[in-house]
Amino acid sequence: MERLSKAEKKSEALKKINEVDLLTFGPGTLTAQGQSLVHEIIKSRADNLSTIIVSQKTMR
Repeated sequence: MERLSKAEKKSEALKKINEVDLLTFGPGTLTAQGQSLVHEIIKSRADNLSTIIVSQKTMR
């Protein structure tokens, strides 16, 4: 996320991300910019690429 947020050309960085067959996201705190980037990544991968998002939120 840090490298993507610092990338000068986000479209090229997203293209590289979309070359990966399976993308996983782990737990962590995201800034508003990070949340926007995750949304953009998920949206761009939604039709034909696999993405796994993992959370470690405590069940009550």
